[in-house]
Amino acid sequence: MKITFWIVSVIAIAFLGLVACGDDDGGVNSNDNANENGTQGVCGDGNLDLGEACDDGAANSDSVADACRTDCRFAFCGDGVADSGEGCDDGNTDNEDGCLTACDSANDCCVVNQCGDGFVDRTLDGDSDPVEACDDGNTVDDAVCRGDCGQDMSQCGNGSQEQGEGCDDGGSNSDLLPDACRTNCQPAVCGDGVLDTLEICDLGAANSDTAPDACRTNCLWAFCGDGVVDSDETCDDGNSDPNDACPDGPTGTCQVATCGDGVVWNTDGGSEVCDDGAQNSDTAPDACRLSCHPASCGDGVIDSGETCDGAVATCNEAAVAQPGTQMCVSCQTPLSFCCATPAWDLQDVDTVDDVGWYTSLVLDATGRPHISYFDGEHDDLKYASFDGTTWNFQTVDASGLVGGHTSLALDGAGRPHISYYSWSTVDLKYASYDGTSWDLQTVDSPGFVGLHTSLALDGGGRPHISYYDNTNETLKYASYDGTTWNLQAVDSIGGLGAYTSLALDATDHPHISYFDFASQDLRYASYDGTSWHLQTVDFAGDVGTYTSLVLDATGHPHISYYGGTNSELKYAYHDGASWHLQTVDFAGDVGEHTSLALDGAGRPHISYQDSTGGDLKYAYHDGTSWIIEAVDTTEYVGGYTSLVLDSSGRPHISYFNHTSYNLKYARFTCQ
Repeated sequence: MKITFWIVSVIAIAFLGLVACGDDDGGVNSNDNANENGTQGVCGDGNLDLGEACDDGAANSDSVADACRTDCRFAFCGDGVADSGEGCDDGNTDNEDGCLTACDSANDCCVVNQCGDGFVDRTLDGDSDPVEACDDGNTVDDAVCRGDCGQDMSQCGNGSQEQGEGCDDGGSNSDLLPDACRTNCQPAVCGDGVLDTLEICDLGAANSDTAPDACRTNCLWAFCGDGVVDSDETCDDGNSDPNDACPDGPTGTCQVATCGDGVVWNTDGGSEVCDDGAQNSDTAPDACRLSCHPASCGDGVIDSGETCDGAVATCNEAAVAQPGTQMCVSCQTPLSFCCATPAWDLQDVDTVDDVGWYTSLVLDATGRPHISYFDGEHDDLKYASFDGTTWNFQTVDASGLVGGHTSLALDGAGRPHISYYSWSTVDLKYASYDGTSWDLQTVDSPGFVGLHTSLALDGGGRPHISYYDNTNETLKYASYDGTTWNLQAVDSIGGLGAYTSLALDATDHPHISYFDFASQDLRYASYDGTSWHLQTVDFAGDVGTYTSLVLDATGHPHISYYGGTNSELKYAYHDGASWHLQTVDFAGDVGEHTSLALDGAGRPHISYQDSTGGDLKYAYHDGTSWIIEAVDTTEYVGGYTSLVLDSSGRPHISYFNHTSYNLKYARFTCQ
């Protein structure tokens, strides 16, 4: 009990002492609010009183850098004075006015705004634009802000394609100009009401796939096959079937199908097999008949491959079709016997002295003849065409001694193309007519090149030429790709390539027959699209000059040629497995200047010269044997023959008269 009382007494005495000393600074405590003279302390009296961080008396200042402020605080960021270590101090807490006043672990205090500090400097530059448009705390171009903080990356019209934008050409953005980036920063599209490249129309919201005659939603005008019956259509089922009751699609008409409309209606109730429109005919050979069925045996018209069809009085046989075909072949008598009045019509075409060498004949779509040839009187290349009444003549090339070894072809427009040889320059040349003038080109010129030319046009109307390179004794081939002539050496063993004849197959690959001078053989070359394949066709003695090549419907080659050893006309054909050789005519010295054609049945017809009698002769195969006729025996004729069969299978021949030195033309007539 005594100890406890003593402890309590001590604590009480100590407490009373503290209370008693609370008002007495004793003149020694400089951190209280009393001065030594006993007055109350204030900020600015030069004494550091309780609650003051500093007090320099009269030196306190709110405008002097680093001074104790008039509220007795140390200078600080945000007091409006740029002190030591501060880059700025605008006296506020706005961190987007160019001066950062916020202090945290990631930022200094009172520093000038910089791109990448995470605060957008909104102060104005000299152009009255904000210094920064964005600031995502880095200086890297990203989807939020550009690396220089100069523009918000998501702003359409800033000239930079950003996230969510399909384009952005800045000031060039337009909702009116074709192909422009639109003002919503999306590319021009069909349906925006502006006619852009590749669009045929664009009426904006008025585009429609259901309204007649409207611009469609693919920005094409209403068309046949779009499933909408427009003002010029009587139907449109939109199924792109050109052969149903409503022919539509790319080749359709969207007119209710009828025989004679030029569209084959063979589905949806139709039974047409052919339909050539206005060309349908019940009298023209090989035409689609007015019933929209093809020409056939028994229709009274002699078509290709037929020797009669019940309409020729002298045949006197029923029209019977060959098994498996639609061709009348019951009258296999010589061609001249199947006519009431058979005859050869012989014409002098060009009678200027010494003309008609190296003839080449082609018939146009109307069956009228065109001939290229050499004018020996003037040393020119010439061209003759028949207009149905008279022959018309043109001098194609008069630049020196030109026009040898001509070969003629007509393009789809009926315009002539000619390959030929220039003796003056010893070059291969080519001429084409555009309807107004002739364009002359040198195809191959180094050395002595261009003899024995043969020309063919491919499906695109581009020329291909086979010819002989005499300098290198090589068979050569030239083709034009629309820009450049491409030249190839086909067979270059030596002594190869004379008397060439060229044909293109269904894929426009070339096939060439020619003579091997060295071995005195008939040769044949074919191209498969990758490489040339070379064959010796006939090697029995001196054979293979004056070749003429034709491909049949299956692409198999047929060749007529001269056998020099026996002075005979020969014929070779390939059946897909092997070559078959025949002697056609051996009566005297016969078979030079051959020209071959195949009729609709694939049977050969050959024109050639009989050098013994000086006659023009003609041979054809009737399916059983060769039939031979003398066409012109008036003078010494038959040089440089060129044979073509017309749509009725009747022969036409151009040739040279060696006696009168003029160009002649013969055609078979059947009345």
